[in-house]
Amino acid sequence: MPVPSLPRVEAPTDITGGPAVHGTPTPPHDRGSGHGNPPPPARTRDTYEPYYTRITTLSADCTGMIGRMTTKVGPRPDGDWTERLGWAHGLIAPDPVDRAAALAHLADARAEVRAARARYHEAWRRTAGPGHGPRHRDPALAAAQRAYDDAASRCLPEALWNTPVTGGIATWPGLPFALLFLEWEARCPQDWTEHAKAWGTKQKLIRELSAGGHDAAVTAVLVGLVDLVVRRAYRWKDREYVRLARAVDGADLRGRLDRARQSDDPWAQLHARYVLWLLDRPATPNTRHVWHTWLTATDTQAPSSTRPA
Repeated sequence: MPVPSLPRVEAPTDITGGPAVHGTPTPPHDRGSGHGNPPPPARTRDTYEPYYTRITTLSADCTGMIGRMTTKVGPRPDGDWTERLGWAHGLIAPDPVDRAAALAHLADARAEVRAARARYHEAWRRTAGPGHGPRHRDPALAAAQRAYDDAASRCLPEALWNTPVTGGIATWPGLPFALLFLEWEARCPQDWTEHAKAWGTKQKLIRELSAGGHDAAVTAVLVGLVDLVVRRAYRWKDREYVRLARAVDGADLRGRLDRARQSDDPWAQLHARYVLWLLDRPATPNTRHVWHTWLTATDTQAPSSTRPA
């Protein structure tokens, strides 16, 4: 899908005309600069403690992520994925009661992830400083890492972050839940945005799925995903679905796009025409320039839409 143009936003300024800073700007007469007010207190370690804590937390986040990326993890059996994430099928259930139950389960799973992450950070801090050996050998930190990985494997989108580097996503046991995550975003965009918004994960999964090599059943699901997205207003990263459409191009997809082009929905008409045009021109990139050139050449006006969250 194309990327809509966004208005330019001017940088805010504070009351002095300079760039705005975080928090409320201090008026000049309160700055202790010759106006009869005392100077600000000296900055001690206590002053910087919140920043020190934040930096430590970020370091733990990065180290934990690197550890998970570099650890060689074998693919889990299908049954294990189903046991951990089977509840997620309720996220796209037609019954609102089932969807509400799945969202409640997701909230509990996310709370477990937050708690496990906090315990990992605490273990990281306890192993800092002189007298401690290499962190990767510390048993308490390793246990906290395993606990976090287990909690993350039961939550979306965290469970999808360790897609295989080699072998391709087509044979990955987590593939059904990657498809479910994308279908959830396509069918229930508001729920997805509120409870599991992860634009980078969405983009990464679509790009990996666009590599091809799928069987007929998965290809049919991917064609259905493109059809769903074509028929709605643009959302962030929807442009990646053009890549997927090219990967599953065929009679089924073109038939769906043709029906969308002839529908009464202005977004479906616009997107279907543009995607069909790109499918006929596989060497043409899907860029903002190409999108605007196509709009001008076809004398087409994009429907108005608010920017996605």
